[in-house]
Amino acid sequence: MSPRNPILIVVLLLAPLGAFAQSSTADAQPMKILVHITHGPEAPTRAALGFHVAKAALDEGHIVTVFLAGDAVQLLRQGTLDQLTGLGTGELRGLFDALVAGGVSFYLSGGSSQARGLTQTDWTSPVLAER
Repeated sequence: MSPRNPILIVVLLLAPLGAFAQSSTADAQPMKILVHITHGPEAPTRAALGFHVAKAALDEGHIVTVFLAGDAVQLLRQGTLDQLTGLGTGELRGLFDALVAGGVSFYLSGGSSQARGLTQTDWTSPVLAER
């Protein structure tokens, strides 16, 4: 898989969302959507795009889970959340807070976290601690 394929994955994820949102049936059930993010602070725009995909799905009424692996686990460090801004994607903190407020579940890769010296105290916020 080449480094350019994640964009294709995002496009494929958005296509079903649009089709589902246009459904006029009253029986339509929300989909369960997993957004897997692997880019971290070294690629702020790519990292924030995954959060935008999650927010778009949440705004459409779907059940969203975000899984962070690789360098992306560092995105939940408080300092990173407060400082990361992607080119044309806005501030990560606002996206994160909107996802948390919408009930999105976040999971971090244990191996990725351990390899980067990330512990629960590094990423736990009062909002996440209450959930």
